[in-house]
Amino acid sequence: MLGVPREHTDWMVRRYEGRTSRIVFDDYTSAPFAVDGGLDQGDPHSGICFLLYGTGLATIPEPKNGENSVVFVDDNTLITTGADFTVMHAKLVDVVQRLGGINKWASEHNALFGPAK
Repeated sequence: MLGVPREHTDWMVRRYEGRTSRIVFDDYTSAPFAVDGGLDQGDPHSGICFLLYGTGLATIPEPKNGENSVVFVDDNTLITTGADFTVMHAKLVDVVQRLGGINKWASEHNALFGPAK
């Protein structure tokens, strides 16, 4: 969808297939367990991957309606403008709850947003 060549996306999928890990501390070593998601800690590809992964999230706000998004590394900030707090709050709620909004994106991408996070 973003024009990344198929050879690159196929390579990334193969790179992360079948990964396992163990928990080790003191005298304890766990049995191997599957690592089903995420990138390796410190992976140099993580910045690029997250930008591609989060592009859909960053495009949900509608700037013409006083909504915007700021993306930095793995953080995304939702910004609204309005005449007062009530107007801005209503816009925030709308961006999050509207059809195709932030909550929809989060449910499709196993993401958690908001005060609970």
